[in-house]
Amino acid sequence: MTGSWLPSTAGAKATFFVAESATLLSSAGAATFAVFKLVLRLGLFVPFFLLGAWHLLRKGPGRFEIPLFSLLFYAAYIARFGMALNMYWLRYQMPIVLLYVIVSGVGLGAFARWTRERRAELALRFVAAFVMLAGASMDFAERIVDFRKDIVSTERGAHATALWLRDNTPENALIAAHDIGAPLYFSNRRVLDLVGLTDPDVARVNREDRTKAALWTHLAERRPDYLVMFKLWDEQFFHFSGRDTHGVLEPVWQSKPSRVRPGAQYVVYRCSWN
Repeated sequence: MTGSWLPSTAGAKATFFVAESATLLSSAGAATFAVFKLVLRLGLFVPFFLLGAWHLLRKGPGRFEIPLFSLLFYAAYIARFGMALNMYWLRYQMPIVLLYVIVSGVGLGAFARWTRERRAELALRFVAAFVMLAGASMDFAERIVDFRKDIVSTERGAHATALWLRDNTPENALIAAHDIGAPLYFSNRRVLDLVGLTDPDVARVNREDRTKAALWTHLAERRPDYLVMFKLWDEQFFHFSGRDTHGVLEPVWQSKPSRVRPGAQYVVYRCSWN
């Protein structure tokens, strides 16, 4: 739908954030830092990963086809979607998890054989249980903090904006937004997705014009009744305020500033295309 071989969500975001992807990829240490950060989040499986990598290399290329394919796939994925290196709590780093799990599994198996030969199965079970539990809980406290921040930010921002749209716009209104989840779900209004996750036409426009100038023209053709966006995103990506030379956009409401997510302040514009 997005014209990319990536899944639709990643494909649309890879196109939308293409300039930022190029900036990240131009930094020699960006990929190394992001992978290291991800490995730390995967916890205490690091020793098993290193043992598995050594075991595979020692056995020769005949044992390395699947890990090698996973590594090449990950490299191609990052080349197409550089923002995955440090975007949204690394949730788009899933391709490298496959490589990590495979190699760590090889290392765990090698460790099991080593302990069996020494009649240390009980020790293995204890170590493996400790590693899995500790690895799963290492950054649990950090995730709780993030979750609480997201709840507060969503209530003050996306949810409040959606309720305002529900109560103050016609039922048949078309809302253009880059953050479509809450406006679509809670406002019960039609939504025009500015990033292109759910709209192949917008995805095509973003793919063909990375400056986002054509997106403003596309909006004029689709004529949404309201536009919802972060101030920060307008300055950083859209530049709609600067491109609006005919007074189309009239700000009518904005959400309260978020102390936990400073850039997540929504502004609602009424669009007068006539």
